[in-house]
Amino acid sequence: MGDAWGLLGRAFQMELVGMQPEWKREATEIRIGVDRPIRIRRGEMEGFLLQDGRVGPRGNGFKPDGSWIEKGLDRLAHYSLYAYEGQIGQGFLTVEGGHRIGICGRAVVEDGKIRTLTDISALIMRLAHEVKGCSNRVFPYIKKGRRVRHTLILSPPGAGKTTILRDLLRRCSDEMMLQVGIVDERSEIAACRKGVPQMDVGLRTEVLDGAPKEEGIRMLLRSTAPQVIGVDEIGSIGEAEALGEMSRCGVQVICTAHAGSLEEALGREEIRSLYRRGAVERVVILADEPGRGRVKEIRDGEGRCLYAAVEDSGGSPPDQRGMDGGSTRGESV
Repeated sequence: MGDAWGLLGRAFQMELVGMQPEWKREATEIRIGVDRPIRIRRGEMEGFLLQDGRVGPRGNGFKPDGSWIEKGLDRLAHYSLYAYEGQIGQGFLTVEGGHRIGICGRAVVEDGKIRTLTDISALIMRLAHEVKGCSNRVFPYIKKGRRVRHTLILSPPGAGKTTILRDLLRRCSDEMMLQVGIVDERSEIAACRKGVPQMDVGLRTEVLDGAPKEEGIRMLLRSTAPQVIGVDEIGSIGEAEALGEMSRCGVQVICTAHAGSLEEALGREEIRSLYRRGAVERVVILADEPGRGRVKEIRDGEGRCLYAAVEDSGGSPPDQRGMDGGSTRGESV
């Protein structure tokens, strides 16, 4: 996490040495808006950045203006915002360490499409966390002998699905010794810098950084012959069709999507398309808790519950006979 605060300190010329260690260590999101105090989220807590660099409970800290925000964004882009115009036109910028900065402002539209943003009014920085072992609950359920099952991870934004995805792919690579390919359109999974992953995604993992998912998925199949392919935030029919092609070629798919439940996900055509193409054998549903990646449910491809979190303890541990290929609750494998 030190790299994130170092980036912020340099970009916005702030002294952050006085910040409480727990906020530096556990923060998941920073929101900077014109004429508003800077807000920081840490789990369910929210604090405000004060003039002395500490985090306090009330919004009486520094309130930046538009010029201050735009200068900081320019420094984050190494004074080359034009080189990131494609990303900014999609509303975000990914910086070193895999931290993604959402951007709001005035849209510049050409031929009916947003080309870039000007008059920047807000930056929303989501801090990337590498948490090795965070997939411990999930991993046994997706293994089946020497292969893994097609897996879809669902959660609302910011609940930790990218962190879980990264750890699963690393374990497929290092523990199962499978050849893994990642299409990292927003540079959040591997956090590549000049093509080299800054996050540990495994020794047998190749990363196609910055490529659109639909085209990148097919390119990885041709260029790296992966056994497992990982992508984040499926959002179109074309992407689902490309993943379906991988599943028919014997490549196992691990992907994520925004949804708070399986029912919500099935309301989207691209998710239904994944099901129709046989590219969903496991569904992992995370709890709506910022940044934690806590597993709420694991279901099979037919929607049957294999695992459900026991709230507030006191209950029996979940049936785990289905782990690593065995059957559970009537599932046939």
